[in-house]
Amino acid sequence: MKANFFEIARILGHRESLIDIIYDKIFLKYSEPHRFYHTLKHIEKMWKNISDMVGNSNKFSLLLLATVYHDIIYDTTSSTNEEDSFIELENDFGKLLLGHELDELKNLIIGTKNHQLYEPCFEHELFLDSDLLILGSEKKEYIEYADSIRKEYSWVEETTFQKERIKVLESFLNRKNIYYTFQMQRLHEENARKNLLEEIKSLKG
Repeated sequence: MKANFFEIARILGHRESLIDIIYDKIFLKYSEPHRFYHTLKHIEKMWKNISDMVGNSNKFSLLLLATVYHDIIYDTTSSTNEEDSFIELENDFGKLLLGHELDELKNLIIGTKNHQLYEPCFEHELFLDSDLLILGSEKKEYIEYADSIRKEYSWVEETTFQKERIKVLESFLNRKNIYYTFQMQRLHEENARKNLLEEIKSLKG
């Protein structure tokens, strides 16, 4: 992911020294002590899934930037993380991108707030699906993910956390499909539904 980021930043026109500064900032943001799941590990897994499946898309650069920046601002007490994350991207790359590219990046990043699809195309569907890759993971990895989310919301009282977390999980279960793309449905839909149901059962005690 880092090599792809540097290559795209060079192609877009950033100087090497500035790319180093930007990436150092990205690294520090994703290394913040209040993050347990929303770290560079999540970003790297998400990008690997996208790059493995997207093929020779003309949206490759936009998908990478959206992946890197979509969680760069992460504060569990804030309701504007996605909007603030897009502003961070705009500050770093806005002068090098066209207006329609920035619009598309904004749609991608804001779409992760509720995993809402703003542009019905394979690349956008795959982006949102890859952000939810963890839901379809093996049981051990999913439990570690759920535990990490609880740590990120450690300031929330237990009963309140359980209630709100169940709402989020049920919102995914109530969809016709958790994943947008056929490929992700085939690979991960069944396991994701199983994981969500088991977590809800655990939360309800």
